[in-house]
Amino acid sequence: MKKTFLILAAVVALSSCEKKSAPQSAQVEAAEQTAQAEQITESEQTAENTVPDTTADTVSGNYAYSGSDDIDSVAWYDKNSGGRTHEVMTKAPNSLGLYDMSGNVSEWCWDWYKGRYYEESPTQNPRGADSGDCRVARGGSFFDRPIFCNSIFRRAATDTGFGFDFGFRVVRNATKGTTVADDFVFVQGGSFVMGSEEFLEADGKMPDYYFPAHTVSVDSFYMCVHEVTQEEYEQRYENTSEFKGKNLPVETVSWYGAVFYCNARSLLEGLTPCYYVIDDSDSHRRLDIYSWHDVIFGEGGKNAEIHCDWSANGYRLPTEAEWEYAARGGNGRTPPAL
Repeated sequence: MKKTFLILAAVVALSSCEKKSAPQSAQVEAAEQTAQAEQITESEQTAENTVPDTTADTVSGNYAYSGSDDIDSVAWYDKNSGGRTHEVMTKAPNSLGLYDMSGNVSEWCWDWYKGRYYEESPTQNPRGADSGDCRVARGGSFFDRPIFCNSIFRRAATDTGFGFDFGFRVVRNATKGTTVADDFVFVQGGSFVMGSEEFLEADGKMPDYYFPAHTVSVDSFYMCVHEVTQEEYEQRYENTSEFKGKNLPVETVSWYGAVFYCNARSLLEGLTPCYYVIDDSDSHRRLDIYSWHDVIFGEGGKNAEIHCDWSANGYRLPTEAEWEYAARGGNGRTPPAL
């Protein structure tokens, strides 16, 4: 079998991810402030989207992996996967009811990758570096050793790259009046300690890609309990996954493919897409999804950037802060070193 993995451990990507930029417009920032003012609380969520019960011994913030210190109970990784992906939701969930946050496929996040970003990260809703050549992926995969499946571990991969250990899951903003599908859970916003002061393994190097531990806050959001499946993906795009199966996570998807899916699903369900492009011509047009391919991949689109309207009600990728907060079960205590 030909292996085309693009597994770029963050420790080898520190010097190659710092070029592009994607500033927000004044209108988006104003709309975002309005959306933040309308954040719902846990008590205001609808009955069909209740938070799963939690107990003291299932709080994933204490664990190295999402939901347990026993990686075999919660993750498909190199020692138990048989060298392939597995159907979603076949391992135990974490305390929020989220499955496969560790292992199975690495999950794309919104953020540009920067090695020492935690030293300059804002404390409220951090969304990654302002520029870069690579995007963040989290959670590890069926191909990875346990260290890569740790809830704090960050990795970097080019946004046009793809491999059959890369997939994604989607989130939506939690604002008043939002209703979501049954396979989404409400994640109450709050503060947590992101990253760690501990070494994941004694490699003698400063872990600058997840160091230092720092306190950040995220707003409430809804997250799908499973990675996007091939059945879901095929409703919008051709399925090019290596391992075929309707309940397997979709893989061999680039970061661009993930954000295109988010917009396509939003439009299909009558929601406002989160992602848009400002082209780099003199007109600086805001372009919808149908114009993206030529702008991003055509000769005239070399400097075009994808932006996120954080106030939109459609589907989007989680930020890596949202991802880590949810993977830890929402309480964010620093997991132990391996």
